[in-house]
Amino acid sequence: MPRPGDFRALPGLLAAIGLLLAVASPAGQSAVAAAGSTIFEATVVVAGGALLGRASGRIAAFLTCGCGGAWPPALALAPFVLTWWTFGPGVAAARSAVALLIGLRGARGAARRPAEPPDPLADLGALAVASFAAALLAATLRAHAVPAAAPFGSLALAVGAAVLGTIAPCATAGIAAAASLKATAPLATAAILATCGLVRLRMPLQAPSRTRPSRPSWIALGVVLAALTLHGVHGFVNPRFAFVAPLGALCALALAMRGGETRARLPALPALIAAGALVFAGAPAGIVASAVPLNVYPGERVEFTGYVSSRSGTGTSLVRYAIACCRADAQPLGIEVDRRLDARLGTWVEARGIVARRDDRFVLHADRVRPVAPPADPFMYL
Repeated sequence: MPRPGDFRALPGLLAAIGLLLAVASPAGQSAVAAAGSTIFEATVVVAGGALLGRASGRIAAFLTCGCGGAWPPALALAPFVLTWWTFGPGVAAARSAVALLIGLRGARGAARRPAEPPDPLADLGALAVASFAAALLAATLRAHAVPAAAPFGSLALAVGAAVLGTIAPCATAGIAAAASLKATAPLATAAILATCGLVRLRMPLQAPSRTRPSRPSWIALGVVLAALTLHGVHGFVNPRFAFVAPLGALCALALAMRGGETRARLPALPALIAAGALVFAGAPAGIVASAVPLNVYPGERVEFTGYVSSRSGTGTSLVRYAIACCRADAQPLGIEVDRRLDARLGTWVEARGIVARRDDRFVLHADRVRPVAPPADPFMYL
């Protein structure tokens, strides 16, 4: 048994708990897919930086979602655009300004400290653990956003949201979670915006003395990323960033050829998580989804295809998950049709009509509703 304060067994314990959750629950399976997509995207930054130098890694991190970069992820292009689109240019600019100040301060501090040799496998393992935990927490927050009006409910939800923003390695995932809570939990939304991509909790997954050969782990990760390339990135990564899978495979295999050693406690963890994501590649199912209003306005004619997620006496909610950057930020977009449909839960439906506002939500006055076959790719891409 580990002594109090001894966290050497923590990574193995988290991995075991994660495996059990993945097998036992849809939320765990979705969290594995989210963590795997983080690995798919971050390998280019982390492994590429180890091959070409830190400057190349910083550029790659800036052009994607910031995963694995040395500077705060809020400076990266994808979370900046998503923040601007969801919360406006003022919030996006303010977060970027704070992130720049934090990054400059961290750079000055790093210049005064002796440089430590990078350990890409340990960095990728830490990203996988953090992404898995953040995905589970985000699903929990969405499920409990409505009861936040209970005594101390809003405060407890905001604390959980702040923890989410701190541990989420993917800034776009945090912004997407904030968007899903925007209508029902504004305090929690503010907590995520104040922490996600700005405050980072580092998870040390390096053993202090023991080293292991890194080549087998890089080969395994390269093979998994190559399999993803053949499988297709739909459902894992926005097609705009499809290049990350083959480039990540090349970087991993290049590091395997280089050889070397790693201090990562679980050097095979990135490859295992990525392989698990391929197993759980489907869209999230059985998870409580708080539908996010589409980017529509009252009076606009829209067409929306989604699955029936819930029914009431006055309406039917249609939901479809959307990916902004990678699977880690997949969030439910949806709208309520203004009548109860006979379709069973989970049935895919195409609805057309005029958007109207009912109380504090959007509804669709549908003039055409018909069941359709499940799409080959159940995700939307922003």
